[in-house]
Amino acid sequence: MTWELLLSLVILQDSDGSRYLNIYYNECLDCDEYSPAVNCASPQTALQLFGTLIVEDECGNCALNIKSNICEACE
Repeated sequence: MTWELLLSLVILQDSDGSRYLNIYYNECLDCDEYSPAVNCASPQTALQLFGTLIVEDECGNCALNIKSNICEACE
C-alpha cells in the first residue's frame, strides 16, 4: 500500500468533474472512549495508521474517518 493509493481512495468526483476529499464525521460522545492508537509494544508506521482511518461512508464510498473534539463531554 502507498500514500498515493490511500489518498486516492478518499477522493470523490461529482458529475461536474469537481473533486472532494471525502470525510466521514464522527461526533465525540464520550472522551473516555478514546486513547492513543499507537503503543510502544507494537508500533505502526504512519502509512499503516493512515490506512486504518479509511472507512466506508453511508453511500458505500471510501472516506477519511475524523472525530470532533468539540462536544459537551470534552468541555
